[in-house]
Amino acid sequence: LSTTCFTYIRNFALYMQKGGDRDVLAVFRNGNEAAIAKMEIRGGRVTGVVHVFAQDMGGGDGEYLDSFIRDQYRSAALIPREILVSAPLEDQELLSRWLRGLREGAVTLHRPLRGQKKALTDMAVYNAQKALERRSLSRGSDPRAIEATLDYLGRLAGIGGAPVRIEAYDISHLGGGDRSGSMVVFRHGRALRSAYRHFTIKGFEGIDDYQSLTE
Repeated sequence: LSTTCFTYIRNFALYMQKGGDRDVLAVFRNGNEAAIAKMEIRGGRVTGVVHVFAQDMGGGDGEYLDSFIRDQYRSAALIPREILVSAPLEDQELLSRWLRGLREGAVTLHRPLRGQKKALTDMAVYNAQKALERRSLSRGSDPRAIEATLDYLGRLAGIGGAPVRIEAYDISHLGGGDRSGSMVVFRHGRALRSAYRHFTIKGFEGIDDYQSLTE
């Protein structure tokens, strides 16, 4: 873990000792997508973390938080007494009145700038960032994540740089001695489906994956 992450955890633990019910909302964007993280804190404990993803359409971070609040807080049971946000909202006063009306009670909508509450929003931002990185890597939608992964793979393989073309092979046994091979290809970290191939193994009898790969 990074020093920054340890700082968030330490500050978070200190603040949680004070108890209380609140939600912490944060947004992180990579130019392609936006991730909104909601940490639900009840009785001084984190009871849940929710991630919502949306296309990054530009604009300010507050627009995504505004939309998230309107979508997520539809009933009084979902609204805590305090909601912390990581960025300025587009219409904080209107949202505050709307939330108070739904809850029929006090609701504080606040963007902290210092102290332990700021540490909570920082942690939520970090959480949103990591969630978006995992999603982008699994979907192949973040060029920075792909580049970092290829560089790491190149170091592991000892090739002195990121691999440009990756071929992966698999041998299948279909029964009755029939064997086939398949190849998938990635170029610059993205699937190159036009280069996929299927092979029939005919050069020998029996089951031997290594010999099949050689053929």
